[in-house]
Amino acid sequence: MMLGPCLSPGICCASSRCGGTGLRGQAGPDSGVTTHTANSVSDSVLLVPGSLPQRQHSVTVHRAHGPDALDAFCMHALARRHPMPVTCITLKLCALVRVLIESRVPAVFVVRTPVHGRFAPSPTGLLHIGSARTALAAWLSARSAGGRFTLRMEDLDMQRVVEGAARSITEDLHWLGLDFDASPQQGGSDGPYVQSACTRIYAKALHSLYRAGHLFPCTVSRSQLRSIASAPHGPERGSPYPKRLRPKRLYRGWFDRSDGAAIRFRVPERDVHFSDRVFGLQTECVARAVGDFVLRRRDGVYAYQLAVVVDDMRMGITEVVRGQDLLASTARQILLIEALGGMRPSYGHVPLVLNADGEKLSKRDSGLTVQSLRDAGVSADALIGYLAYTLGLTAAPVPQRPAELIADFSWQRLRRAGPWRLPRDLISTIA
Repeated sequence: MMLGPCLSPGICCASSRCGGTGLRGQAGPDSGVTTHTANSVSDSVLLVPGSLPQRQHSVTVHRAHGPDALDAFCMHALARRHPMPVTCITLKLCALVRVLIESRVPAVFVVRTPVHGRFAPSPTGLLHIGSARTALAAWLSARSAGGRFTLRMEDLDMQRVVEGAARSITEDLHWLGLDFDASPQQGGSDGPYVQSACTRIYAKALHSLYRAGHLFPCTVSRSQLRSIASAPHGPERGSPYPKRLRPKRLYRGWFDRSDGAAIRFRVPERDVHFSDRVFGLQTECVARAVGDFVLRRRDGVYAYQLAVVVDDMRMGITEVVRGQDLLASTARQILLIEALGGMRPSYGHVPLVLNADGEKLSKRDSGLTVQSLRDAGVSADALIGYLAYTLGLTAAPVPQRPAELIADFSWQRLRRAGPWRLPRDLISTIA
């Protein structure tokens, strides 16, 4: 991890772990600026503004993964009312940083850390080409940055899991030429890589949120919520969880006696801002859009929103690339990341793939799975070339291997014109 060169006049930085001996690089003739390599994301640096003699400011190094993440970090820090003004130091902001320092305003260094991406399908059926397309985009984003890529299976809802689906998905991805640094099959240093093996981890995270006062029990059933929504003077259907259903007071130790009740996250009344690599700046007030949402169901199953956040945090995922249908979940997940004391990743939501009738792909589209296309004689190179073309990464659907797309991959090239509608004669189109 490297701090950018020539940061700003009057700043030097030293690693808290090396006692200042980790400095390297050269600065301008009288700037006192140098660069250093941080040992980890949690390293601290000492900021010594030249205009503030005898004063030092110790802050935590924050990670960033490109311009979008830098913007997101700024908004995150401001939303959390960071104790000191935040400045992301990049070459473009050097002039601003100098002004801030001369004005006696402390700054925060932002370091770039190695990218760690992931693909996290649910093994509820065969891999369809929409998910394969998202996997390709996620893989290319990580590999083009020289980063790691992890395969994780989101099998938390065991009632929907199809036996053999995880193995089939993994085989299809390997057939396409997408490799992983860690997966359920090959293991890794930050497992487990299946959600069904992580219930104790989720329980610990939920208890942490309880201790911080973010949770409350809910015994109202879904049918009761639907009745409230359909009442003459009730909230409209699809409206957020009514605040009046929050318990007025919580008895001590309620969490340990909450069996049979759903556990909801108490949503703060404020906007959440984040920058998406495809859809740009997003703002949502979760309190108005969704309201207090469930983290553990009444049957004891942990909700997707909690599991995915905890998994990404414990694995050190730095970028989340997934389908557009999950864009609406992002603000809720950011609130959980902040409540758990984590650092948000960057986000990129890939536009959806629709069938020939303009509908979202589902299990009914059995002819649009990777396996069905393999069985029909479509080659992996031809399918990858077609998927890259639908993403806007190539000018024509010509056969290619994923590795051949790495050098020219850019999020700026990704197609932003809405969902991609598949032709009825897909096999002949790809072939």
